[in-house]
Formats: sequence, C-alpha cells, structure tokens
Amino acid sequence: MGLVAVMSLAMAASLLGLSTSGAVTPTLIDEWGISNSMAGWLNGIFFAGYMLGVPFLVGGADRIDARAVFLVGCVLSVVAMVGMALAGNVWVAMAFRFLGGIGYAGCYMPGLKALVDRYSGGDPSRAVSFYTASYAIGAGASFWMSGAVAAEFGWRWAFGAAAAGPLVAFAVVSWALRPDGSRPALADWLRFPNFLPVFSNRPAMGYIVAYTLHTGELFVFLSWVVAFLTFAAALHPISAAGWDIPFISFLVTVVALPSSIVGNEIAIRFGRRRTIIVVMMATALIAAGTGFSAALSFPVAALMCLVYGTIIATDSSALTAGTVGSARPDERGATMALHSFLGFGGGAVGPLILGATLDLTGGGETVASWGIGFTVIAALTLIGPPVLLRLVGGARTAAVRAEAE
Repeated sequence: MGLVAVMSLAMAASLLGLSTSGAVTPTLIDEWGISNSMAGWLNGIFFAGYMLGVPFLVGGADRIDARAVFLVGCVLSVVAMVGMALAGNVWVAMAFRFLGGIGYAGCYMPGLKALVDRYSGGDPSRAVSFYTASYAIGAGASFWMSGAVAAEFGWRWAFGAAAAGPLVAFAVVSWALRPDGSRPALADWLRFPNFLPVFSNRPAMGYIVAYTLHTGELFVFLSWVVAFLTFAAALHPISAAGWDIPFISFLVTVVALPSSIVGNEIAIRFGRRRTIIVVMMATALIAAGTGFSAALSFPVAALMCLVYGTIIATDSSALTAGTVGSARPDERGATMALHSFLGFGGGAVGPLILGATLDLTGGGETVASWGIGFTVIAALTLIGPPVLLRLVGGARTAAVRAEAE
C-alpha cells in the first residue's frame, strides 16, 4: 500500500491547478467581458489539450517508462499554471490552459500505469480505485485553495500558487520510484499508438464510451459549480449569508474520494456493469434537479451539489478499472490511451455544452436557464446504460480470458 499511497499523493498534488479556472470563472467573465460559451471554452480547452497529449504521452507508456512520462507532465503543468497567472486576455489564457491539459495527460494515466506496472499486492482494481479516487483530493484542494487565494490576493495569484502542486508531485515521484532502466529514443515519444485493435475489444469499448459520458458530466460539474452557487447566492442573499462558496466547492468535490472507492467495492461485490448502470441513471436524475434547486434556497442548492458530487463519482473508479481489466495484456497502454483520449474528449465538450445552453436560455441569469442546462447534461448521461448493455454484456474481461488460456 506504500506505493499506492505515494502515487495517490503525487496524483492529487499534480491536480492542484485543475479546478482553478472553474473557481475563478465568475471573476474572469466579469473582468474580460466574455460570454458563458467562451467561459465554457476556457474550461473545456484544458481537456482538448489532454486529448492531444494522450496518444503520445499515454500511448507512449507502452514503450517509455511511465515514471519519465509523469515527470514530463509535471513540468508542463508548472509552465501552464505560471502562464495562466501572467495571461492578459482570454486567448492567451486558453493557450496556457491547453498546455495544462497536455501536462495532465502526462500525469494521470501514465501515473496509473507506473503504479500498475510496479504493483505486487492483491486485487489490482483496489489500487486503481484508490489512485483514481485521489483526483478528488487534488480537485477539491484546488477549489478551496484557488478560491481562498483569489479572494485575498486576486485570481492571478491563485494560478501562481497552483504551480506548487505539480512541483511537489515531481519531487515525490522522482524520489519514490526507481527508473526501469529503459532508454527510449525520440521516436518512441512521437509514435502514435495503434488504436485499431482496441476498437475490436467490445467490453473495453463499452467502458470507454460510458467513461466518456461520465467524464463530460463530471467536468461540467467541476467547471460550473462555483458559477452556479454564485448565481444561487445572488438569488437568495439572506439564506446565503455566511456560506463560503470555495469551501462548499471543496466539499462537493472531495466527497468523490470515498464515493469512488466505495463504488468500486460495490462493483466488485455486485457486478461492475450493473453498478455503473444504476449509478449513471441516478446521476442523471440528480443532475436534472440540481439546476432547478436554485429556486428554493441557497442551502438547498448547496445540498443538491453535495449529493450530485457524491453520486457522480461513484462509478469513476469502476469505469477505469473496467477498462484496465478488459484490456488485452499487450494493448494496455493503447487501451488506456484511448480511454483517456475519448473520455476527456467528453471533458472538453461538456463545459462548452452547458455554457452554450446557458447563453441560449437566458445567459444563466434565471433558474430555468440553469435547470435546462443541467437537464441537457443529464440526457447525455443516459446514453451510457444502453451502451454498456450492448457492448459489455456478460463477457469476461480480456485479462480473465488470458489467464484461463
């Protein structure tokens, strides 16, 4: 468990800037005079950068020590956070936000592969569960720290402070993990992975498609929860008095840690596909009600966000563990790369979809506008269950089949 704890800590630290943009979105909208759609682009372009980096940084982990890839990702993340702190307009900010996504691509899945390659404990899905759940600590701490620093010193300092996270992650992994001794050539870093065999792996593709929908919904929530709570607070200033929105955002994010771990344990006991389908249906139901909850009171809206943050993360580890478990042994890097590439494509598009919906329904200035926005996201989430039923079925994973053979 020592290795799991170290990599989970490094993962959380590398994410310290993940939610900074979302935490200061209302401020950037006012200061730069941008639309909700443009704010959605600013948040979502991070995941477009992630998509560009994944084929090379994650797919390359089949040929390159994943430890080295993780360290490169940390360096890129530091540069991106410093660049965001110095950005003078939304276009420059988007460029560095895009670079931050590439850095995250070098950290998230390569960190998981570095863990899986070196893990020698019991059920590997538990190691995957703890690692993937650690994002909640990083994302939650990012909300809390960014909101607190921005309130005291301004939004630029929030991005500057976030650069400390990937620096810590770099130091931790450099110290704790030994290099595997490989000496990759430049071509190994630039080679595009072959995704075609992965597309023929039906169980893996079922989990990947469901993960794409899940990630889109998750990062809609992370990108817009502060703006939504700010709207609810303005709508109910009396009931919102004394509430700390950055701290609430931290809570609704960090609950994902136990939720994701518990969700994986439930999946182990009652079946992965069944658990994920139930969670996705419950998430869609909660999402549809979250936007409209602002009409009642600020505490009710905050409670709905807490419930939403809890439910939305329940299938996170189960989905990733499902993909890893379904991967053929010689295609693990490519399978994880496609999982990330398509999955975080959802993260790129989701915030934009909500932002555009807000602009089309009143600019996010009415309860109906937020209600319709979250309902659209809920409808997209409901695509997941039939896909899982169709592709995953009752088939054993590739790993189990390989052991049987």
